[in-house]
Amino acid sequence: MHIVGHGELADGSSEKLYILDNDGNRLSRPVGSWIDLIEDHPQRHRPMTLFVLDVCYSGQAAVTAWHSRMDVDKRKSWVLAASRPDRQAFGYRLSQALVQVLTKYHQALEIRFDSSLRYIPAAAVWRDVERAVNELAEESGGLPQSILTSLVPGHADLSHLPFFPNPSYASHRTGPAPDLPPEIARLADWAADPLHFMRRAGGGEPVARDWSEGYFSGRTEQLDTLATWLDDDTAAPGLRVITGKPGAGKSALLGLLLCAAHPALRRHTRPLWATLHDHVPGENDRIAAVHARRLGLDHITASLARQLRHITDPDAPAPANEEAPGPAMNPAQRLLDLLPPGQRPVTVVIDALDEAIRPQDITTALLLPLARHAQTAGARLRLLVATRADTRFDQLLDLAQDSGACTDLSTLAPYEVRRDVSAYAKRLLTADGPYIRANLRPVRDALADAIADTLTAHPPTGQSGHDTEGLQWGEFLTTGLYVHHLLAAPPAATPEEATRLGRAVPRSLPDLLELDLQRHTDQPHLRPVLTSLAFAQGRGMPESVLVHAAAAFTVPDTPPPSLPELYALLDGEARFYLRRDIDTDGTTLYRLFHQGLADWLRGPAGGPSHKDSPTTADPLPGRAERLFEQLLQGVPRDRNGGLHWQHAHGYLIRHAAQHAIDAGRLDELLFDAGYLQHADPHTLADALSYTQSEQGRLNASVYLASWGVHHALPPVARRQILALDAARFRNTPLQSELPGDADWTVRWATANQVSPSLVRILPGHTHGVNAVAVTHINGHPHAITGSNDNSVRLWDLTTGTQTHHLTGHTSGVNAVAVTRINGHPHAITGSNDNSVRLWDLTTGTQTHHLTGHTSGVNAVAVTRINGHPH
Repeated sequence: MHIVGHGELADGSSEKLYILDNDGNRLSRPVGSWIDLIEDHPQRHRPMTLFVLDVCYSGQAAVTAWHSRMDVDKRKSWVLAASRPDRQAFGYRLSQALVQVLTKYHQALEIRFDSSLRYIPAAAVWRDVERAVNELAEESGGLPQSILTSLVPGHADLSHLPFFPNPSYASHRTGPAPDLPPEIARLADWAADPLHFMRRAGGGEPVARDWSEGYFSGRTEQLDTLATWLDDDTAAPGLRVITGKPGAGKSALLGLLLCAAHPALRRHTRPLWATLHDHVPGENDRIAAVHARRLGLDHITASLARQLRHITDPDAPAPANEEAPGPAMNPAQRLLDLLPPGQRPVTVVIDALDEAIRPQDITTALLLPLARHAQTAGARLRLLVATRADTRFDQLLDLAQDSGACTDLSTLAPYEVRRDVSAYAKRLLTADGPYIRANLRPVRDALADAIADTLTAHPPTGQSGHDTEGLQWGEFLTTGLYVHHLLAAPPAATPEEATRLGRAVPRSLPDLLELDLQRHTDQPHLRPVLTSLAFAQGRGMPESVLVHAAAAFTVPDTPPPSLPELYALLDGEARFYLRRDIDTDGTTLYRLFHQGLADWLRGPAGGPSHKDSPTTADPLPGRAERLFEQLLQGVPRDRNGGLHWQHAHGYLIRHAAQHAIDAGRLDELLFDAGYLQHADPHTLADALSYTQSEQGRLNASVYLASWGVHHALPPVARRQILALDAARFRNTPLQSELPGDADWTVRWATANQVSPSLVRILPGHTHGVNAVAVTHINGHPHAITGSNDNSVRLWDLTTGTQTHHLTGHTSGVNAVAVTRINGHPHAITGSNDNSVRLWDLTTGTQTHHLTGHTSGVNAVAVTRINGHPH
């Protein structure tokens, strides 16, 4: 129901809104009663109604108290209002904006929504309409205007609202998540990424085949070892690590184990593991898994927390918006506290650790504590991690190697790898394509054997185009990509010709990818688009951002792709290289299907061979800076060129800081108060340590000063807190960019407890902190704090995370000291409860309770007598 006209509030009451007729008289019923009629109608299946109210004070209908408290899933009436409850509307801006936005959607101008969605998410419509209303206000030079919609909780899911059919919807297309059963879709919603494990277990990605068929081959010895470990809850050790070079099959091995064992995946993925039933584990209902690529510590912890809650009570709904833990909480202890009851431990599986955001922090704050717990007697959690070998993970790898629990796929015997690679190539050639005919069996066998021979043989030193130190990329990834290249050409006619083709397989990934890309010389935008996606953060880059990013890598004299050209490319030639996901606003996210491809395209050699190309022999910072420039072009601007971050795409809100770090221009972002107000707080907090200028560090200190409060608040509240802290820090430039609003303005503030040297805020204690000591644990500096809240807390100062919360004192803790006992760091604490306690900081347990004092203990110190600590 669309109302364009005049509205007024009832005399003496701001709770009733009336619409006026042509003569200026009120209609008989207030607007609120229209909502009553719909919600109270006896027909339970009455269709939902959207009221589009382009009248003054229309926001009153959106904030009806009883309706705002109603369960979102049960509401039948919804409101899109042109103004706040106490504000006027001007020039029918809401109606004009809605026409513009719906036209843009219908014609796929600037934006299109994923074809798997039947309806455009309402939140995306509200966002775009508000942006259009603001633009109309700026163009007219009139008074500002803000729309208002029906109030809902921040975590509410509005995907069921049927008001805006998606013109891109195609029921016959599967999209990135094809008709997934509810249990698998739930894992996807929890960021566990089940499709990643299914696709890698299938092994068909390099030849653009989905996960419904299994091409996995070999690795039976490793499968047997890991399957036995998964099936036996008591098997030691409790930690296992799978490592190896890129493309060696780490994720495939892990994916196969998960598909066979996880209850949500097992019966739906039988074709992937049925032929290997003697080597895979049985069903295990106590598994939590995460694909860590481009996820940070907080997101990984939140995903595992959701899954652990589900294991404890499968019928209970998980929180609709799992609170990210934040940098001050102890993620490992949080998960240990959520472990379900019972004797059987839970197995936590982490894939692609090396592709996560700040993986060293994830290792230090989460995985090492979990690994140490897993290796203790009676542990209730076990840990399985897949990652490339890297110095950042040395401690984790050493723990696994010391107990003989590290599976390194790069050190397998050449004959074993050759056998498995040959079998994998034969399966790919037999399933589909020009080699499927029965009379070509000798040709298939010769081709597969020659590929395997070439990839597993050590090349002569200095041979052109080959790696003199051995194949640097996994044999399976290389085989799959080369077979994909061969399937697009006529088949070899004889075994001899097939052998020559097999021996021609490039041993380096750059040569192989270049060979495949050369088939698409008629697509000048393919390489720029793929190069842009090599820099994509998180779950991927949306089309509306990608169209700007591709311009950074387009060769001279070639115009960047238009949106229609980009759509055609993503749906056509580029599809083979891509993984797809769906963003919260319903748009499609794209990323490259393998990190090895991204690594190559990000490097100088990944650009085209055109001598004038901006990417040829171009160092990474220069390419990243051009990309950052183009990304900023995608942020809407006001008439003075200022960036409207409130209208920027969610991808840029989440990831602009990461792109700025790559480009060496983070400080530039931190000078933009609008960005500080609207940026994703968790991503930005992780990025602030990369600031370089004095003003940048000062702005970072302002942002961190009250992070523990404002990270969970909406942008308007964050702006107010930032303005207050800017005044406390005497940060005049930032304060001037963060003006107050009509309700209040910061006039002055005391500043005796702030410093521009501030690096982190560690919130957690609920009363004053009386004592602090510092020590090193596992090579990382830690702080131990004692508080009047009767607790002692241990903090990793590298990551800013709380690693232990030590409780036991019954009164305020006044004194803390540290020492080492038998090689382990310990803390000694004194309290007003008249006692001294000794704590093992490695395990977070109390080892001694020393009594005897008859009054509060205000100081502790440590010395050594006859070699013993006292």
